Amino acid sequence: GGDLWTGTVLKVEVAGPAESTNALPFFSVKRPCYLVDLRDAGSSVASAFRVNLGPAPLINGQRFPDDHTALNVIGAGAVHEWTLDGIDEHPFHLHINPFQITAITTANNYFRVGDWHDTLLTSFFNSGEDATIRFQTDTFVGDQILHCHLLEHEDEGMMAVTKITGKEGSTWAGAELIDSTCYRSSAGRGFTYLDSIAPGPAELSLGL
Repeated sequence: GGDLWTGTVLKVEVAGPAESTNALPFFSVKRPCYLVDLRDAGSSVASAFRVNLGPAPLINGQRFPDDHTALNVIGAGAVHEWTLDGIDEHPFHLHINPFQITAITTANNYFRVGDWHDTLLTSFFNSGEDATIRFQTDTFVGDQILHCHLLEHEDEGMMAVTKITGKEGSTWAGAELIDSTCYRSSAGRGFTYLDSIAPGPAELSLGL
């Protein structure tokens, strides 16, 4: 190692007329039916459950026992509500089904009521933090893993299995009652412009 050199390696100059910028148009995106707003599910919620995270490495007072002992059993093709406690110290992570935050003690710019996530953590060490989430058990049955997303805690056994029972392929029939534009196949994807300055047709297919 010699002396540290400092200096200019490259200089870039941008030339030409300035381009005008236009504000992006407002648009409404169609959602898949498994992502409709479950805050409006009301009496359609099939079950309620509480998940207590911590102290590490415990979930609901136990370390991960084995892969066939269920912390909870829920049905497919339904909406379920969980209350999460301990998310100030332990990021909660759920496999298979995305969840929507329907209530939270302390919201921030990333975790807000109405948002969809697969992992949830509030302010570190702000005791008393909890949240309520809802999700659809859509299509899949079998094991659904949940765990603390601090990998050291997970490796120590801070994880659990939820069993989803019922018929494979089951979906929640109430989704279209909440949002009649939601789709269940790729043919329904798309978005609609909400203002008059949008280029192109009023409704476009995403074509992904």
